Amino acid sequence: MKIYYLLIASLFFLNNSVFAQWEDIKNEEVKYEGAMTFGLINSVNLTTISGNLPSITTTNKIITTKKRAPRLTMDVGITGNYYFNHKISLQMDLIYTYMGTHITANTNIYNEVGIIDKNNHYSFSMEYIKLPISINLYPKEKIYINLGGYIAANIDNSVYKLFNRGSYKADEIDAIGGIQPLDYGILLGIGFNTKIAKIGFQYTYGLSQFNTNQDYNLHNNLFQIVARWNFFSDLK
Repeated sequence: MKIYYLLIASLFFLNNSVFAQWEDIKNEEVKYEGAMTFGLINSVNLTTISGNLPSITTTNKIITTKKRAPRLTMDVGITGNYYFNHKISLQMDLIYTYMGTHITANTNIYNEVGIIDKNNHYSFSMEYIKLPISINLYPKEKIYINLGGYIAANIDNSVYKLFNRGSYKADEIDAIGGIQPLDYGILLGIGFNTKIAKIGFQYTYGLSQFNTNQDYNLHNNLFQIVARWNFFSDLK
């Protein structure tokens, strides 16, 4: 008989424990449903371009691109997040961003003296207002994965002729012609999620050709360390 009462008591406490855990899960779901966060976003980027840069040949000159190296740039903007539940949210950013790359062009000049071989170093800078939209997935509470895309409006472009790597003269700055007014692409990221911020890595690839010359077929690429700081949040 004692065993019978002990079994009933154990089932009673077990049932209360399961019920309490279920209530906690329910409350957590309710807390996230329809919740919003808003704040600032900033990132450190390595930007480069992919695609073909064919040689340029004139009567006595051949210019060939030898090397492309990434540019170190920064982004800044605002970010917002809307939670469908504790596993999925919709994220939107509005940022000011720099893209482009460093290029080394090898020039062979043919004349009556012989062949003159020299390298010129250039830095291409393109400025955009970018709108990335992505879905955030939370496989664990502190881990997020985001997948989405972006559209960006081009606002300015410059090319710098570098005399020494990492430096340039102001009178060697020219505008870049033939840049498309809009760029769009995809993004993929992963990182850590806290109540204060999301901090992680993100890769962005431009699906559209950003230049108007069809012979070049160039696309933007970005590798980023991104921080999204929450200044307002419904999540307590």
